[in-house]
Amino acid sequence: MKILKIFFFIGILFSACGQKTSNFKSDASYDFTSAKEIPPPLSSEVDELKLTGEKDKVENIPQKLIKIATISVEVNDYKTSRPLILQTVQKYKGYISGESENRYSSQISNSFTIRVPKENFDSLLEEISTLAKEVTSKNVNLQDVTEEFIDISSRLRNKKEVEKQYLEILKSAKTIQDILAVNEQIRQIREEIDAKEGRLKYLESQTSFSTINLSVYQHLGTDYGFFNKIIDGIKGGWQGLLVFIVGLFYLWPFWLILGAIFYFVRRYLKRKKMNKQLENQEVKKEQV
Repeated sequence: MKILKIFFFIGILFSACGQKTSNFKSDASYDFTSAKEIPPPLSSEVDELKLTGEKDKVENIPQKLIKIATISVEVNDYKTSRPLILQTVQKYKGYISGESENRYSSQISNSFTIRVPKENFDSLLEEISTLAKEVTSKNVNLQDVTEEFIDISSRLRNKKEVEKQYLEILKSAKTIQDILAVNEQIRQIREEIDAKEGRLKYLESQTSFSTINLSVYQHLGTDYGFFNKIIDGIKGGWQGLLVFIVGLFYLWPFWLILGAIFYFVRRYLKRKKMNKQLENQEVKKEQV
């Protein structure tokens, strides 16, 4: 009986999308022993899609493109350029999702991660280029995820249909074993549904808002003062000393082995010296 129930649950999981809910008895007198009447499981989830035709229902969705641009620009004055960049981003209804500023003796730089609506992506990218003294590098990458979006949407519809069938079966379950078995199948289906819904949300976010990785920098010149050079030298020397000390601690196994070798060699030489002294004393005694 248990084997028939297991075949029944597997058959329902893969064939439910090819049948309508009316194929199952919805009243409380559903017979769990009728597993012999369930069609054999489908060979793959792709066959499941062909039977349901759900893929055809979502093929008319608009093209889904993930746009990512990486651009590096040099500016004349960073202090004035940064506010202009922020205003330009707001102008095109974008926002800064990440920012990392670095200041060195000869250069100041900032890396922005900009998120902007897909329809404003090209305009914002072009206007940022006009604010720069020079565009040193620029790369735009387009990734078409339309097919993946359609495929996941179709599979998600199918999984939800299977979940409905299991919920109907749960209403007809009479024994604790049947209830637990159906609940376990529902739990697995729900995990798959949550994963696919999460992936769809991620794709929707990446396609509705494009990403611009902007690097802005300004050269401050090499002649920045004698004392500043001394300060940089002290900082560099201190950092080098810290790296050296930390490196010594990383070599603790080596120091442990070296200490053990030194101990045993010293002990060996000490014993050898004592033995030699004893031999000399014995020789003197014999002479006397």
